[in-house]
Amino acid sequence: MTEVITKEQKQRIKIVKEAVDGSNIHLTRKKMLKDIGELLISKVQNFNESLFLENLQGLKTIVESDLDMYGKYNSQSNMLTVKSLDWKKTKQDNQDYVTMVHEILHLASTDRSGIDYYKHQATIKWRIGFINVSMNSMGTIKGTGSRGLNEGTTDLLTDRAMRPIASKSYPFWKQCAWALNWIFADDLVRKYFSSGLDDDLMNKMKEFMFSPEDADILIKNIDKCNIDIIRISEFKPEHAELVMSIQNLILDIYQKKIEKWLHDSDRPAIAENLKRVKKQLHTMNVYRFFTNSYIDKDKLIETSWRGKIFKLLKKGELDKFSKRIEKLQKKLEKFE
Repeated sequence: MTEVITKEQKQRIKIVKEAVDGSNIHLTRKKMLKDIGELLISKVQNFNESLFLENLQGLKTIVESDLDMYGKYNSQSNMLTVKSLDWKKTKQDNQDYVTMVHEILHLASTDRSGIDYYKHQATIKWRIGFINVSMNSMGTIKGTGSRGLNEGTTDLLTDRAMRPIASKSYPFWKQCAWALNWIFADDLVRKYFSSGLDDDLMNKMKEFMFSPEDADILIKNIDKCNIDIIRISEFKPEHAELVMSIQNLILDIYQKKIEKWLHDSDRPAIAENLKRVKKQLHTMNVYRFFTNSYIDKDKLIETSWRGKIFKLLKKGELDKFSKRIEKLQKKLEKFE
């Protein structure tokens, strides 16, 4: 089914294309930026192109043929590096195209206004998605916020734009972002473009946790669980423990939200959400989560990250988690 582009989207696309045409960017990269700008406006519902347009001003682009990926964006210098000038050929390679969309989303979530604001001070600051960056006069760079949530949300949005082609960059962090974004009704995506991991988002998270401190633990554990950026052979038992901790903390939020609904008098509103909630819990089922299918748990593929984590888990952890999901599913049955 072909998606219909609205009149408002067409106008936004026109503004982006005109801005790209009026920039000093090399002609071959203009075509790339216009194509991706149009893609994001038409496919990503909450895409906010204001930062995209701001960062076009002064955007530098270079080519590095020995780059280990198709492209990368440097938020500090507002520099876009690409591996090839042949955008037409790149578009034919799904993963190269996916990589470029991922990097342009980083560009579109980078707020560099602090660099000018703080330029005469000892420390300059800027934001890229869910990461707040600061650099002192010695050139030491520090980041706060969440790299895991940032890369996961970027991948989540890349998938929305490139559907049915999926990004393979950060599968676990994307799983975390997907679950949290659903819980907070797309607020994660909105904050990604507008204000990052601010107090408002953290307070919402704390509201649905059994303990306010659990929100901070969840974010820290997502970052500590760096299985997307290390080799499968480097996975350790502590990675499996982190995965289960994260899954349980996310399930805590689902549970609290469902318990709130149980006391809600607006039954029609609950009924509307019921099908979706059941689907989310079904997808969170541990055997689906760790195998991405319902194959026999003894036939896990050795080379998959889920399979490796599964093998490192303590006996009984998965069953305990499955029982939690089954209990919530039974609670929802009374609304059918």
